[in-house]
This record gives sequence, structure tokens and C-alpha cells, in this order.
Amino acid sequence: MKIKSEITLIVLGVPVAMPRYKRAKSGGVYLPKLEGKPVHPAVQFKSDIRTEAKAQRITMHDGPVKIDWTAYLPRPKRLMRKKDSIEPIPHIGQLDRDNIDKTILDALEGIAYKNDGQVFSGTIEKFYHGKPEHHLNRPHVKIIIKQMEG
Repeated sequence: MKIKSEITLIVLGVPVAMPRYKRAKSGGVYLPKLEGKPVHPAVQFKSDIRTEAKAQRITMHDGPVKIDWTAYLPRPKRLMRKKDSIEPIPHIGQLDRDNIDKTILDALEGIAYKNDGQVFSGTIEKFYHGKPEHHLNRPHVKIIIKQMEG
């Protein structure tokens, strides 16, 4: 399958997974709010992805799409010792990759493709970002959108 177009997005900030919706006593559903924050961080993360995608002037695609992304999460102090690598370190922790994936796919829906069901493949990686002397030294997500022919 040939690639029709390939776009790379760099979204600065900490990647956040969408929380589960809660059911209200009235029967409806709602997104829980975090105390002291006007907007849930996941909603802001989706907005940042959309803003970056629109800035790249991505055209809507109605064929198959491949999405690869790499998340660089905040590096804990326990991994900042002299003996620890300056390179990004694989992240194994609470933040599930499938939940971040759903947030990214939802954010790009209606911009890069009509429906996230068009996404047929993709590579997902999570790392703690590099140490300050490394060029990948702050939280961000690198998203590669490949719109395929066919």
C-alpha cells in the first residue's frame, strides 16, 4: 500500500488520556471535572492536537490511514541520577497506551480523516523524556499521520 501523504505533528505538553464518562443520577452522562481546573487536561490535550493539525493544513482523507505516535512523558526524579541514561527511557506505568491512543484518534477525527475507523494500523510508544542535556528533554507527543492510497 502506497503512502499518499505523510504529516508529522509535534504537540508540546504532557499527554493525557480521556477519563471515563460518569453516569448521572438523572440517567445522562458527564465528564468529571478536576477541582481548580476550568477544563479537564485531556480536553486541553485534544484541543492542542487539533490546533497543531490545523496549523499543518492537513487535508481530510476518506481512505485508509496509519497513525504512529510516540509520547514523551515527564521523567521522575528517580531516573535523573548521574548513572541514568540521558536518552529517553521506556515508560511502564499507570498511563495506558490505548487510552492515549483513543484521545489522539478522537482529536484528529474530522481533520485528518472522517472517522477513526479509517485508522487501520499504527505504532504506539511511550517513553520518559530525556535528561535536560538531551534534545527530547520535555514532555510532548510526536504524531505521524500517513494517509494511504486506496
